[in-house]
Amino acid sequence: MNKILYLYSELMDYSIGTIEVLKEKNEILVIHWDKNKKSKYEKDQLDNVKFLPRSKFKSIRSIFEAINNFNPDLLVISGWMDLPYLIAAYRYKRNNNIIIVAGIDDQWNGSVRQYLGSIFIRLFRPFDAFWVTGSRQYEYAKRFGGNNNNIVSDFYSARTSKWKPIKAQARREFIYVGRLDRVKNISMLIETFIKFTEISKFSWGLTIIGDGSEKDNLDFRHEKISYLGFLQPDDLINNIQKGGVFVLPSNKEAWGVVVHEMATVSMPLLLSDVVGAESPFLIHKYNGYRFKNKSVNSLLDGFNYFDALTDEQLITHGENSYELSKRINSHTSAANLESLIE
Repeated sequence: MNKILYLYSELMDYSIGTIEVLKEKNEILVIHWDKNKKSKYEKDQLDNVKFLPRSKFKSIRSIFEAINNFNPDLLVISGWMDLPYLIAAYRYKRNNNIIIVAGIDDQWNGSVRQYLGSIFIRLFRPFDAFWVTGSRQYEYAKRFGGNNNNIVSDFYSARTSKWKPIKAQARREFIYVGRLDRVKNISMLIETFIKFTEISKFSWGLTIIGDGSEKDNLDFRHEKISYLGFLQPDDLINNIQKGGVFVLPSNKEAWGVVVHEMATVSMPLLLSDVVGAESPFLIHKYNGYRFKNKSVNSLLDGFNYFDALTDEQLITHGENSYELSKRINSHTSAANLESLIE
């Protein structure tokens, strides 16, 4: 049995899904951020997995001692913006035979911060391998010194032990699930949807599920708009059993596991062109529609595309989403990481 240690940022349900599979054949320790979290998500407790809050570790030395005491075969740093994580892992690596893996979910955009980071990583080489979410993150890993032999995929997966397929349905309801942050562009979503209701052939609704810093700046007072707030994963799964069309209008979305989750439950997809997860899970006009981010007219075109579909065509789009969702699951995520252990 191998030992795997996570130095993690904020844990989410999809992270737990992969760990849930890994624990069947490995001993797992997870140190994770527990302060200033962006989400209200409450993690499950898993048998035979030890979770330690980041706030317990007040110094680099204390993190180093935790690593040393656990003596892992493989160490995953997903919170590598946490400098004490990096330093403690690097110090441990100098005198121990260990594989250190960087989890990458961001897209390369050529920013000064990314260029400086690539110089730092190439100079000090703290990582032996890279675990990326998809094709757009592969480029990022290459910039950080990765190659075809040490980059593996499926860093993120919907928690497929929970997200089970349901029968595709022709429900004319657009559904947004996610944080209510400015980069998610919910204000444009609401504005465009209201315009759409004035010209649509069928009667559509819009359901918004989530919480965040922009909540008080958004106006949900429209007869066709429902706001449900934040839902824990089990409640969310129960709520979306009636189906709908998932919409994600983000101005910036490095990946978006929610896309995978909604495809798994047979929802057609309406995604902006910056969403990283559209690469494996959306084929334009096959299971959904891709629109130009920040463009009201392009999003309106997407609404109109679905409005023109028959019930049978909506169901087919949902069935196609489910087929594409099977490209990644919690088991492929875990297997990709395990493949790095010789």
